[in-house]
Amino acid sequence: MNNVTTSLAAIKSTQQTQATTISALSQQQTNLTAQVGGQSAELQELKKTVVENGNVNSTGWSKWKPTATVKVCCWYRFRYRWQKFAEPVSGSG
Repeated sequence: MNNVTTSLAAIKSTQQTQATTISALSQQQTNLTAQVGGQSAELQELKKTVVENGNVNSTGWSKWKPTATVKVCCWYRFRYRWQKFAEPVSGSG
């Protein structure tokens, strides 16, 4: 009987740990979804600026936060070039 009680207690403890882990993962997913939504809105604003002005001005770039792993595709000199966030576009005109 003690073995059964011990086993049930161990199972319950494992389930509680798993529930805590799932809850933390769910929160991370919510946070990531919000970040992606925010970046999507910023990209739409950048696209609008590029279409209206024909280039990316320094004011537009100042909105971007430095990010090591995320890149943005921007229109520059009629070609697509990959630039890291907050990296200024080199050259003029």
